[in-house]
Amino acid sequence: MKKVVATVFKCLYCNHDDAVTCKMSDADMTGELTCRICNSKYRTTINPLSEPIDVYSEWLDETDERQKEGINLVDSDRRVRRRIE
Repeated sequence: MKKVVATVFKCLYCNHDDAVTCKMSDADMTGELTCRICNSKYRTTINPLSEPIDVYSEWLDETDERQKEGINLVDSDRRVRRRIE
């Protein structure tokens, strides 16, 4: 039995299952998550081996870091964006 890696995810803000999709762009080396319910977005750089689950995991980690720093993400336009370097 072959295991399949998820490509649609639960939103960290509105908590809807299967609401977040990921677009991977090899042309500009970015991955972008978008919630179809609350329109939360996250964008980051990727590499040729990156998968949607990698972008989602990075969003989870960054959101956790910001919450530990006391930043209220819901009040800041429901968006977390990482600057593309």
